[in-house]
Amino acid sequence: MGDLSAWRDEHATWWAASLAFRDLYELTLHVDLVLAPYYVFTHLWMSVFGDSLTALRLASALAMAVAGGLVGLLGRRVSGSTWGGLVAGALFALVPTVARYGQEARPYAFAMTAALLSFLALLRALERPAPRRWVLYAVTVPLMAGPTWWP
Repeated sequence: MGDLSAWRDEHATWWAASLAFRDLYELTLHVDLVLAPYYVFTHLWMSVFGDSLTALRLASALAMAVAGGLVGLLGRRVSGSTWGGLVAGALFALVPTVARYGQEARPYAFAMTAALLSFLALLRALERPAPRRWVLYAVTVPLMAGPTWWP
């Protein structure tokens, strides 16, 4: 990664994701087991996009962009108007922590996306209860563990 402006946890992401799968397995037996899926995802991501800090951070930026879209959908659903969705998405984008976690090579943006996806699935199931809607919600809830196990 050279002289890039990565902080300690981003270096840990890069280092762990740079390991061969066998070595990554050994690492997660002793340290960071909860982040193993994220490290595997990042390992695969790096194999496609490279290991520059920009490439590493791109995954989080894309995840946070999806989260912004989900906030827009939620805003439209709650307000009943497209403008409500646009305002909600714009306000979300202005939150400093959204910008911070959207640019870090860590799994926080993915956790945000999963939480929003799960909440939208819950709203859908509550509006018109049906078994398949509750299944969708049940599938999305574990994704909210976010930083602990999901990329």
